[in-house]
Amino acid sequence: FYDFFGKITGKAISEDGLVAHYKFENNVQDSAGNNHGTNNGASFVDGKIEKGLNLNGNSYVELIDIDLGEEFTISTWINRKTQTGNNFIGIIDKLKRWETGYSIAAYPGWDGLSFIGYTSESGWFNVLFNSENKNEWYHVTVIYDNGMIKTYTNGQMSNILDRTGETLTKNSLPLKLGVQGEDYFNGLVDEIKIWN
Repeated sequence: FYDFFGKITGKAISEDGLVAHYKFENNVQDSAGNNHGTNNGASFVDGKIEKGLNLNGNSYVELIDIDLGEEFTISTWINRKTQTGNNFIGIIDKLKRWETGYSIAAYPGWDGLSFIGYTSESGWFNVLFNSENKNEWYHVTVIYDNGMIKTYTNGQMSNILDRTGETLTKNSLPLKLGVQGEDYFNGLVDEIKIWN
């Protein structure tokens, strides 16, 4: 596990440990391996880098169960639209609500995004990214390192939560893009990268 500066800014110079990379160039294929997705109604539009994934509030992409262990980094570009509802909405989601897992999520009443989930001892956590404007691109990164959680927005550190010694609770749910339960994300996503 390496915390290369490039992972945080979206201009990575090393791909060591890269287990999945979704470019969304008119497909949901993994350009780094075989963790290909299944598209359930999402379309492709102009993104941050060439094409991007358009999640219109009624669509999602299902990936396989990617087991990330206790040291991983997830980064992506997100362009959030107006959202309604009363629950967290998964953008990159492996959360079994109120029980296990994790999610980079939006909440309709907040301006910002969150990395939410559960650790073994303390349970629920919510680590915020910096607030953002609707209809603008933001690069977000979360680094999880044996209970130490760091979030970054556009290359700048947003927040830290120290739960060193705790483990991230696991489940066998597939990783999904754009949905959590019955709540769907409305916005664009591009260049998802996952390191383990």
